[in-house]
Amino acid sequence: MICYKNNIKQFIDDILWKDFEQIFPDIYKNASEGEISSWKVSLKELWNVIILSNLNENVDIYLEYKFEFSESRCDAIIVGKVNEVEKVAIIELKQHSNFMRINKENDILLRKGTEEFGYLGSQIIRYINFFNTISTNNNPDFCFEIIGIAYLHDLKKEIADKKKLNINNNDWIVKDNKLKFFFKNEKIEFSKYLSNLFKDAKRSEFINDYEKTKYLRGYKTTSVLKNKINDKEIILTDKQVKIAKEIKTVVKAPDNNKKLFIIEGDAGTGKTIFLYYLFLYFKNINKYKDVSYIMARNHTYVKNVNAHLAEGYKFKPSSYIEKKFKKQNQIMLLDEAQRITMNQIIKAMEYSKAVILCMDEKQKINSRDNVTKKWIINQFKEKYPDGTCFEYKLDNKIRFLNNIEYISMVDSLFSESDNYINNLKSNIKLFNNQSKMHQELIELASSNKNLAIKAFSVDDNDKLFEVNWLNSHYRMNEIASIYYVHGLEVDYVIIYLSKNIKINNCNYISFKNKIKTNRLRTLLTRALVGAYIYCEDENLYKIIDKKLNPN
Repeated sequence: MICYKNNIKQFIDDILWKDFEQIFPDIYKNASEGEISSWKVSLKELWNVIILSNLNENVDIYLEYKFEFSESRCDAIIVGKVNEVEKVAIIELKQHSNFMRINKENDILLRKGTEEFGYLGSQIIRYINFFNTISTNNNPDFCFEIIGIAYLHDLKKEIADKKKLNINNNDWIVKDNKLKFFFKNEKIEFSKYLSNLFKDAKRSEFINDYEKTKYLRGYKTTSVLKNKINDKEIILTDKQVKIAKEIKTVVKAPDNNKKLFIIEGDAGTGKTIFLYYLFLYFKNINKYKDVSYIMARNHTYVKNVNAHLAEGYKFKPSSYIEKKFKKQNQIMLLDEAQRITMNQIIKAMEYSKAVILCMDEKQKINSRDNVTKKWIINQFKEKYPDGTCFEYKLDNKIRFLNNIEYISMVDSLFSESDNYINNLKSNIKLFNNQSKMHQELIELASSNKNLAIKAFSVDDNDKLFEVNWLNSHYRMNEIASIYYVHGLEVDYVIIYLSKNIKINNCNYISFKNKIKTNRLRTLLTRALVGAYIYCEDENLYKIIDKKLNPN
């Protein structure tokens, strides 16, 4: 989110002549006194650096930029295009005259408030990774360079040297990332660095393009996880980072008591990505690398996701627990745990030091999906009274950042909610004429050849498709069961609802068969862009149509 943008000349004038209510009209009213005081000091310090520099008017500056995944805002971002390369300087401004400690990765711990602390280098690296992930995923050939800069304008270099912070010619290496670090009385050095970085810069569209494209296709699980072998390559939301930190600390604790971690979240909250991040983290620790396993029950899902994963870092089917495991002290990570069998859950607890599972009971898609969170907790407490159970909830629907109206409409279809949602934006289309729907789909597929458009039924069928079928071109007669897409995503889902589905007497979608209700909801949440629904039943058609078009 852009709170402030201007070229360098206008920034100089704004800081000199305007008050912060004018500079930040959208965030000023909710800003604390401490935040406003920080702006007055730190932005004036940055202003002094800019004044000394030779930055031209093609260079733009953004202040208080807000990333969707982050609770905090980035202090300043400077952009310019140099020799056809987009240069992006991410700057964190700090008033600290000291820091608490240095960790083994050369990062410094700062006090952020009366009770909050944070590592500065890690924060900057997260901002860099946000840009890297979105920009690379949307345009692999995009040429850009992102530099992270810490400017601690009240910290003397002598204090950092005394604490043995490793800074060499303003280069700051944190977690193998090369950042820049400038101290008190280094305005000239900082200004020279910026002048050189943006020498003869042309106008950059990096942030504008980022704003346009970051929600273009949403987040495909397989794209995020593809060939990843290091947890540092996966970007988490702020809440996921906090949960992951607690899980890692508890699992590595020296006691021998069993641990159970249950992570719940609706469709699209990044459960699989989060679980795989934890898997990679433990897999890359010598102590745990041979005893860490990630599993799921659905064989089709396992095959589809494994096609994108590096050798040695693949999912195993959950049946593996019953057949192969005899050793103790495993770390087992179970995806889509609402679909794991009861016996597999029991065996996982028996053989593991820690069981980490993700689940969403609204995604029970088979009558044999009997596991519930309550049952899991009761089993664990009964068998392991000295063990500890932890529960978490993910709530940021990152899959649907491209279209909040879409997921809002999906939720509305299955509830009594009468909130107005603009269906033109939600992009859900309803048909009772197959020919008309097919014609629109053919036009859509032919004009957008890179879109993954796939059809599904809420009923079971025996049709078999190749492992990479989800990424193949749309074919009208290919209608798969839900198992081919559960846990994964496509751009558009096409859903066929036949006449024989019995519905409950209400003004929203509710089938007599709850599993089919879950299947329809789950199928709709597989889409990143939109959905096409073909409905043969007249009464059901009216219910859906009224939801989509309430007026």
